[in-house]
Amino acid sequence: MHEPQNSDPADTFKQRDAASYDDVVDRFERYTEQFTLPIARHLVGLARLDPQARILDVGCGTGVVTRLAAAGLGPKGRVVGLDLSDGMLRKAAELAQVAPGGDRIEFRKGDAERLDFETASFDATLSLYALRHLPHPRLALKEMLRVTRPGSIAVVGIGSAAPTLSTGFFAGAAWRAADLLRSVVGRGALRATGFLDRLVARHGSDEGHGTADAVGDLAQAMRDAGYVDVRHGWVGQASMIASVEEFWGLQVTLSSHARKTLAAMDASTLAELRREFDAICERHARRGGSFVYRSGAMIATGRRPA
Repeated sequence: MHEPQNSDPADTFKQRDAASYDDVVDRFERYTEQFTLPIARHLVGLARLDPQARILDVGCGTGVVTRLAAAGLGPKGRVVGLDLSDGMLRKAAELAQVAPGGDRIEFRKGDAERLDFETASFDATLSLYALRHLPHPRLALKEMLRVTRPGSIAVVGIGSAAPTLSTGFFAGAAWRAADLLRSVVGRGALRATGFLDRLVARHGSDEGHGTADAVGDLAQAMRDAGYVDVRHGWVGQASMIASVEEFWGLQVTLSSHARKTLAAMDASTLAELRREFDAICERHARRGGSFVYRSGAMIATGRRPA
């Protein structure tokens, strides 16, 4: 067991990051259903969960992975969803009440870098989009290894563009070429969440996204943490966004950089930024330009040595 150390600046950062979701949980869940659900299904499928397994979902958010895992379990199977955000946990519990297998789910507030579970407590650990919200993601990987039983699997996903020369990269090549041609006449796609992130950077101080110990190569990070039989792949998609308002709402919900920086802005600066955002996007729409959100994840599997 591990006791929290509230004086650690990293703990303060994690608490602030978690709290930044509390006011956007309903929007977050809507976008999760729209953009994350296919990726979550893929992640859970890779785990090949035993129906009687005890599973930990680290950084569960509103519980999309938790619910998918629970739906395939038998009467003795259990899933624990762990998150630091009170708002996320409330929404996750609400959704689990009406989900298949919801009676097999327990949600707990907790820190991924100091998991409050005994060693070898779980048959599998899962995590999607959590590591890049942590100051020390490699420590979280080691903790996930610790609480997983010998020989059992971990499946971890982090946000990622399709790697160069991968199948996903080539699948998007035709779209990128066509978009480059449209850009010549000012009709190339504006892309979330980078578009708002760049605009925010010009108007306010950077509140930071997550990690000072960035995980670039997820598979290697898992090997370094002690996992064996590590494999990885990419999954994702591109989605068209229908309106300027939706383009704004999606980015202020899903971009940690924008969400936290906007929350720290004074009202006049925020209003000025929103006016600039709307003006650019409306001008772009009049020219026939589009708005795109490309969502994807690098997903790696590994096992604790037997």
